[in-house]
Amino acid sequence: MKRRDILKGLAAVSALPATSVFAGIDQAKLLVGYPAGTATDGLARLLGERMRGQYAANFVVENKVGASGQLAVLAAKSAPTDGSTILVSPIMVLSVVPHTFAKVAYDPFKDVIPIGNSVTTDFVLAVGPAVPESVTTVAQFVEWCKANPAKASFGTGATGTKIHFSGIRLGQLAGFPFSHVGYTNGGGALTDLAGGNIPAYIGTVPTVMPFLNRIRILATMGSKRSRFLPNAPTLVESGYKDMVINEAISLYLPARTPDAQVQRLHTAMVHALATPEAATTLNTLGMEATPSSQAEFAAMLKAEYEQWGRFVKQIGFQQNS
Repeated sequence: MKRRDILKGLAAVSALPATSVFAGIDQAKLLVGYPAGTATDGLARLLGERMRGQYAANFVVENKVGASGQLAVLAAKSAPTDGSTILVSPIMVLSVVPHTFAKVAYDPFKDVIPIGNSVTTDFVLAVGPAVPESVTTVAQFVEWCKANPAKASFGTGATGTKIHFSGIRLGQLAGFPFSHVGYTNGGGALTDLAGGNIPAYIGTVPTVMPFLNRIRILATMGSKRSRFLPNAPTLVESGYKDMVINEAISLYLPARTPDAQVQRLHTAMVHALATPEAATTLNTLGMEATPSSQAEFAAMLKAEYEQWGRFVKQIGFQQNS
């Protein structure tokens, strides 16, 4: 089944009435800072489907698109604290984005409660026809970039995020200026990559899956090879031991939500991700279930916030608005 068919199916299912009723919450809202059809939206709809009747009687997905995912966080910040509003967000919106703007209107540690990690998706380094077909490894690509500095650039649909900064970091470690070309979304960057308008692209596994017959994957950035792209080596295998960078998409509740409700959501999330139906959908979406405890994920958020804060300061990056 194609990825877009899965997403359409999830959208339809999320509108159906619950088959069983959880007495605590009649309808829960899942806030997503990205458009319908994206990986985060797909996860939200999957969880809404699988947690119906377990955490709440019904779920509705609300896409609050804009400001690098911040609008969804702000909506969660001001939402009721009864557990009826759940933020579904990549960790980078809370660990990276606050460092890239002069001011943000939320505190990632005071305004929301991290529930636990849900899924992880790896980043990939891909090249297109602008790079000679003889370039098949990261080492060869680095050599090509050094020999063609005016062409040494990469596109992303995520300016000011870990995706963008992973390319800058790779250039630092490899010893050449790797220039970033920002797009409003990954699809635009991948279209230009496949068309030979930019040489390279960095993004998540889900974004590249529809383009695999038109681009070349040189490496992934996880700690081990992606099961979705098993023939692609990791950057660690390619000699960059510090280039383990991926993205966690997770759940959060508004601050001051009662602990019992927090634990209830964590339990429902873990159970939902363990179902065979969830495994099938995540496989199609290019994501892997990696549920964690609340404490583990809180520690991950703190570590990433500090790590990327140092990096953003080092390179002197700041968003314009």
